[in-house]
Formats: sequence, structure tokens, C-alpha cells
Amino acid sequence: MRKILIFGLLIWSVIISCERDDLCLDAHTPGLVVVFKNQITQQKEPVDSLVVLNMAGDTIVPFSVTDSITLPLALESQETRFKFIYRNGNTVVNPDEVVFQYQPEPYFAGKACGYIMHFKNLTASSVNDGDNWIQQIQVVIPVITQDSTAHVEIYH
Repeated sequence: MRKILIFGLLIWSVIISCERDDLCLDAHTPGLVVVFKNQITQQKEPVDSLVVLNMAGDTIVPFSVTDSITLPLALESQETRFKFIYRNGNTVVNPDEVVFQYQPEPYFAGKACGYIMHFKNLTASSVNDGDNWIQQIQVVIPVITQDSTAHVEIYH
């Protein structure tokens, strides 16, 4: 019984001795939030059968039907490229390459979290291959400090 009491007091003293900076609860490098919209109605519209790959061919967003996605940006460079592939079953219908350019900026999130990355001066463009399903790309928020709202709108 005495060991349990001592153990309980030890745990209690550790918990109350923590300061706000000792806990890292929500700090992380935010992703790029992309929302898909209808070119005509300007309303959110899911993309049927979307797959997103990085340029190494790794799947970032698997086969899905969605109206928004979150993409990771490269921390060590000022540009990240993705292939947005509109698919019909297992047949590739139309891949479009999209280029995101930005300036990474380290941000000190606190003693427990250390540094995370923010991104500023975001620009986006698609490589014109003559058969793009992506009609327009618009940067809505050019500074990425959180991933709860859309930074880019893609019209299809």
C-alpha cells in the first residue's frame, strides 16, 4: 500500500510540475488544403475517381471521390509537383501536373514542439498538356500556417 501511495505522489508531482511549454498538443507542419469546385457553378463539387501522386510515383491521395484534400509540401525545397489523375476504374483517363511554389519558413512552436514549418508566397499552376481536366487554379490563402481552411481552389 505504501508503494502505491509513493508511486501516486510521484505521478501527481510530475503532472503538476509541467508547464505550458512542456506539452506539445497541436503543433505540426500544416499541409496544403485543396478544394475542388465546378467551373460553371463555382460550388464545391467532388472529383470522381481522383488519385494524386508525387513526382516519384508515390500515392499521396488514393483512389477516392472527394471535394477536398490535404497535400504535404516538401520542406527542403521551394517547389512541390503532383500529378492529379482523373481515373475511370483502373484506366487512367487524364493526368494533370500541378506545380506549387512557396517559401518555407521555420516557426518556433514552443519548447516541447520545437520548430515546425510555415509556407508563404504560395503560387500554383498546371502544366498545359492540351487535354487538361483542371480548368483553373486559384490561390485563396497564400500563407500556410494551419490546415483547417482551403488554401487553393481547383476548378474542373
